[in-house]
Amino acid sequence: MCSSDLAQLPALVADLLTGRVPPRMRQPAADPILLVGASAGGVTAFRKLLSQPDVVPDMPIVLLLHRRRRSIHRGERLSAILRASTNREVRIPEDGEEPMPGVVYLPRDQHHLLLKQGRFGHEADCGDGEWCPSIDTLFGSAARSYGPRTIAALLTGRLSDGVQGLRDVTAYGGITIVQTPSDAESPSLPIAAIEGDHPNYLVPVHDLMNLLREISLVPFPRGVAADSLALRCARAAAEARERVRGHRGTTVRVQADLDDRND
Repeated sequence: MCSSDLAQLPALVADLLTGRVPPRMRQPAADPILLVGASAGGVTAFRKLLSQPDVVPDMPIVLLLHRRRRSIHRGERLSAILRASTNREVRIPEDGEEPMPGVVYLPRDQHHLLLKQGRFGHEADCGDGEWCPSIDTLFGSAARSYGPRTIAALLTGRLSDGVQGLRDVTAYGGITIVQTPSDAESPSLPIAAIEGDHPNYLVPVHDLMNLLREISLVPFPRGVAADSLALRCARAAAEARERVRGHRGTTVRVQADLDDRND
């Protein structure tokens, strides 16, 4: 659960008492698209995500597992794994295809997946990079194409692929979400995301769909319940950013602090 010691108090009162800046409560624009990136531990996280009840307004979902070109999690194999976790259609899109609500999309093997003018495209030229497909490439192209309709979530993983993509989504007015580090199999990527961007929400994977339901249906900022999941996740993101800023370069200490905060 996204924790807050003052969850029982109205948000503005809690902020006044603590001197904290109120969390940035954000809603997606109409007809949003959800992008989810992960690396180490991502298959398990994707399965948890897709196994949640269909409580979210229909939107296209694009899942990208950052991986080496010769990863054992090839596109068709990953599709089969994920289909066993959901009733949604799971497939690899064709070039020029328009994302459809309720469908889960995956990238083609050894190709970057792009969104341009609201349609999918694949780029075979991965350059000299070891990682293909890239989360940064997907998030950045979607941000430029969808603007404030973009919702980007970065989950478990190592290294930093996806952090620049979150910055792009923020710059184009979209919503950014990061998995709670203590909930991640590999917390390094969520911590890098908190440090490198200013995510709007910090959430465990099992609550991500419920968070999307709340920010899609609840009017913000007025009328927000003090104990709402969205408010707790927004405050958790703000507090995590402050903790990371206070311990830059000391990931172990940051992880311990975030774990303590979410106990």
